Amino acid sequence: MSVSKRVLNVQSVLASVLRFMGQSTWAKRQGEAGAADFVFGNPHEMPLTGFVNALQRAVVPQDENWFAYKMSEHDSRKRVAESLRQWRSIPFESNDILMTNGAFSGLSVCLGALVDPGDEVIFISPPWFFYEALITAVGGIPVRVRIQPDTFDLDLNAIEKAITDKTRAIIINSPNNPTGKIYPESTLKALAALLQEASEQHGHPIYLLSDEAYSRIIFDGRSYPSTQST
Repeated sequence: MSVSKRVLNVQSVLASVLRFMGQSTWAKRQGEAGAADFVFGNPHEMPLTGFVNALQRAVVPQDENWFAYKMSEHDSRKRVAESLRQWRSIPFESNDILMTNGAFSGLSVCLGALVDPGDEVIFISPPWFFYEALITAVGGIPVRVRIQPDTFDLDLNAIEKAITDKTRAIIINSPNNPTGKIYPESTLKALAALLQEASEQHGHPIYLLSDEAYSRIIFDGRSYPSTQST
């Protein structure tokens, strides 16, 4: 059976990851007692009781459509908007929110909505391993830009040089996986100015996709500046 070129391209991008998952020492030691597995962020403790209780309460149907096909429902979007207003001090409204099954799905939806075949999407290296595959899956061209090796901060000069008339978006992940770097507010403001100038120069918007999946996992009293507020 033949498959599409798009699928073959994604398989090519993920070849080393798939090889690692199936053939590495890590793969052979899966499930070994006492092994601490930090590869894909899987938990090492049993789920918290409060989390389990919340899931159990949600399973009990409250109307005939409880398990029907769902859209991005108003009550959920309203609750998220309220939470974000309190957390980020930004005037989010329900219409600003689109519910997905997680950050992975959210990124996929955003890329699918923004990127046409041949468009370029910048991602920061070292990256979360699936960014390149997500970009490739929608027909986009992944453009890798490395961080500053001494500070782990964004290399704004390199990002500026990587932007072309085909650039459609850039993915920023802070706190970063895998470096743990929290990009400072000054860097994010400079990036925003850079993208605004480049958008005007090339005659179309260059979108910033902000992956903030780890933004509640902050240690040592550090502050977290969101790209949404800069």
